[in-house]
Amino acid sequence: MTFVDPDNAMGSWEFSGNALAVHTMHTNQFTVSYSVSATATAGETVELEEEIMMEGKETMMEEETMMAEPTTIHVEIPVGTSVPGCEETNSCFSPADITINAGDTVHWMNVDTAAHTVTGGSPADGPSGVFDSSLVMAAATYEFTFDEAGGYDYFCMVHPWMLGSVTVN
Repeated sequence: MTFVDPDNAMGSWEFSGNALAVHTMHTNQFTVSYSVSATATAGETVELEEEIMMEGKETMMEEETMMAEPTTIHVEIPVGTSVPGCEETNSCFSPADITINAGDTVHWMNVDTAAHTVTGGSPADGPSGVFDSSLVMAAATYEFTFDEAGGYDYFCMVHPWMLGSVTVN
């Protein structure tokens, strides 16, 4: 591992290993030039060179997010949530608060014996109209794919103490 002095951020360093990572504490653009040498056969060396432009941390994270394959996140509607009490431990949906990427799907599974809803919005403001499962019977499921970044609160219209949220990056 090589650390570069921030006052002298240019130079050449040799290392051996199978990975190269470049990190910065700054978010401005910088350029990294590197070459890789590998011994192909006895006495012969193959040299590869490539120059890459590293962008700020925020831009790199956005690109990584865009390249990630969509996934499905599972949320359970636990047994006993039809009776008040789960709101005291934030366990009416499990997990109650999740963070996902745009394009991901949330899959709610009702393992309770009572019917529930998964309705975008809040008990105070009512349904948002973004998503609504209608009644999800015992052992049934509901899925919704979140295509836009933002914060999405949801609740059960039948049991309004049941609250959850989805944060979409």
